[in-house]
Amino acid sequence: IVVSCTVIFLFLSFTVPIVLGMMAWGTPKWDKMGPWNMGRGIFMLFAFLSIVSMILIFVIGIQPPNDWALYITVGFFILTAIVWFAFERNRFQGPPLGDIIAARQAAIKAAEQAVGETGH
Repeated sequence: IVVSCTVIFLFLSFTVPIVLGMMAWGTPKWDKMGPWNMGRGIFMLFAFLSIVSMILIFVIGIQPPNDWALYITVGFFILTAIVWFAFERNRFQGPPLGDIIAARQAAIKAAEQAVGETGH
């Protein structure tokens, strides 16, 4: 059961960004591709195959004698949603952006200089 749950979550961790990439491709959120651009067609093909593979892994992972893996996986998602909406949603500020990063870098540099660090 532990291995089945682990495999389900491992493959899900790869599949979620792929699905989000499929939805974001060509939109203002992702209009410029990186240096290893394989083209829309190949990306969509491999994204689709990855999703099919995830579904297959999930179905195989919840078959007897590992049928508890389904309940554990769903329970984990429910617990995560409860924690997120009850506690963390209002506390989490998101990733730091331009000005926040620059201010943090300046604070780090000042702290390093205060103790004699040269930044090498």
